[in-house]
Amino acid sequence: ATVCRALESWQPVLEPDIYPKIQLQAAPSFSSLVAQAYQPNQGDQCGLYKVGFSQDLYFQYIQYKTLMPEMKEFTLCYWNKYNNHSTDHPLFSYAVDGQPRAIYSWVSNTERSSYYSLSVEGHTFYRLNYPLRLNRWYHTCQCWNGKTGEWQIWVNAERVGRGFHNRLVGHVIPSGGIAITGQEQTQTGGGFLEGKGM
Repeated sequence: ATVCRALESWQPVLEPDIYPKIQLQAAPSFSSLVAQAYQPNQGDQCGLYKVGFSQDLYFQYIQYKTLMPEMKEFTLCYWNKYNNHSTDHPLFSYAVDGQPRAIYSWVSNTERSSYYSLSVEGHTFYRLNYPLRLNRWYHTCQCWNGKTGEWQIWVNAERVGRGFHNRLVGHVIPSGGIAITGQEQTQTGGGFLEGKGM
């Protein structure tokens, strides 16, 4: 119930007329990855949403409409599926004034491998090789504890990485920033790379 209440304010900002190639659907309907409309899950504030990006255009992203609190720790969980491994995939970006990489989670790709990565305040904690197969759903949770410096990553309910980053022990991520899925912020609320190959 606590998690549910925390998610109530996490409603995506998405204007269908501006984003014609993107679909956001309530979770039970996994029929199509890309279509035309934003459909909130009526009556279920803890419902999941699905969105597909072609990443052809720099404006394909979701900005979350919520006031972000100060964070001494966090857990970021999401479902993800990829149609290609030709470019990097920005999963979550939280930027505050003066620090566009307050939190940044992404999957980077080479010709032979895919890697999960997470950074806080521009410090990359890990680049973890993981065999992400195309057109397959993965449930991923990445977490960081600022009190101890510990980070962990879980994929499909299995812990696949754990470590410590002592440099940020005691660090607090500032409140009031902008949270985005689908793009890396190189400045607060923008600075996105344009076009294919982002």
